[in-house]
Amino acid sequence: MLQLSSQKELIQLYISQIESELKGRVFSLPEYYYLKQDKILDEEKERLKGFISHINQQPFEYIFLITSDSKWRKASRDLDAELVWLPGFSSTEMNQEETQNSFNLKFKRLKC
Repeated sequence: MLQLSSQKELIQLYISQIESELKGRVFSLPEYYYLKQDKILDEEKERLKGFISHINQQPFEYIFLITSDSKWRKASRDLDAELVWLPGFSSTEMNQEETQNSFNLKFKRLKC
């Protein structure tokens, strides 16, 4: 549970930085929750597909899904959105400067 909490905090940090950098050009939606299991269930993919389909009807050019769950990498092939997978690490294992440096490096990759 602690690892999931750390991953959530890091994703929120990334999204906050993206919103800051792209102010006025990004719209972030509330988090998508699901029960973590050994694999992504078909029902879960269909639920997310419906969510993405609804977003596609809005005036957005791109849809990005941001996650630390590696299981979505394979499951995302069937989704009409781009998946950004951020390998998780525990911020409790790193000091604030290391966390910020890691974030800056990963964010630069996202901007490319």
